[in-house]
Amino acid sequence: MRNQMKIAICIPTFNQSKYLRIAVQSALEQSGVETEVWVSDDASTDETPTVMRAFENDPRVHYHRHATNQGIAANAGWVMEQPDTPYLVRLDSDDVLKPDYCRSLSEMLRRHPDSAVAHGAVEEIDEHGKHNRHRRLGRVPGEQTADAALAGATSGYRVAANICMFRTSALRQLPYVYRPGMNFAEDWDLFVRLAVAGWNNVYCSDTLAEYRVWSDAGGYRSGRKASEIRGILRLFDETLQPEWDQRGWETNDLWKARRRLALTHAESLTVIPPGTEDYQQVYGLLENLAGDGEVIESHLAFRDSRIGRFAEALSRTRQRLRSHAKSVYFRVGKVVPLAQRSFLRQ
Repeated sequence: MRNQMKIAICIPTFNQSKYLRIAVQSALEQSGVETEVWVSDDASTDETPTVMRAFENDPRVHYHRHATNQGIAANAGWVMEQPDTPYLVRLDSDDVLKPDYCRSLSEMLRRHPDSAVAHGAVEEIDEHGKHNRHRRLGRVPGEQTADAALAGATSGYRVAANICMFRTSALRQLPYVYRPGMNFAEDWDLFVRLAVAGWNNVYCSDTLAEYRVWSDAGGYRSGRKASEIRGILRLFDETLQPEWDQRGWETNDLWKARRRLALTHAESLTVIPPGTEDYQQVYGLLENLAGDGEVIESHLAFRDSRIGRFAEALSRTRQRLRSHAKSVYFRVGKVVPLAQRSFLRQ
């Protein structure tokens, strides 16, 4: 029998013992490839050590527990530095790989030696495992050049979810996996830095994983939004801006992107209690991101107006219709041959 390729699946975890066993099991049950699983426990205070004891006799599973909490970037970066396999996967401990994940994406990386990242469509689930929707990119499956990825990075992290396979040799060329202390947008930043280094990425439109999305009571978690915006600021200030300057690209495009993101995140101010430290902190960070406090103030004033409320309702309706149309398109694409789809468009 032909030797199977070995792929490492790296699972950083903190206080998610409820889901950890499922994540590890999905990593072990990959078809067509041999896997090794690395779990890095960031000093969890729940039942994580007990869960991992169930795998202590499995030579494929490596478990490490930090004595003190390292933070998201340090913990995830540490575990991704351990394997020496050709490819590795970052899998968060509340997400799940489908059986063909590793085989499908490793084959794509093998066919595209200039790509450092492979990613696919995902099924979005809630905290109870209930299916919400499918998440796919509105791009043609296959390879995207580094320059195209870099140009598109200003509009967001262009993956269906942060469940990616990496070419290990590409990661080892970087000074670090995740930028130190960058505990939000660290995955987006890594994607951009690989593009800066000249690496392409490749996308598979098959649904290859389950991505868990949490709904927070009250609409926000104290301190989380501020940390998220700090991460985005570091991405622009420390990664995108220097690269734009070096290439001589129009920096006005970066500021437009910053303002768009600032206005998007300004929605959080509608659920954070005014006058609190959280509110003041987030507001100040949004001013920094936009480069102009009046932009944020004007946006909030418009949103509270009658016209603004109508525009918001219209936007939500448009988003639902777009999401539904996209879902129908991809379902049709699975069952109707290309020639028939061409006929249907006539």
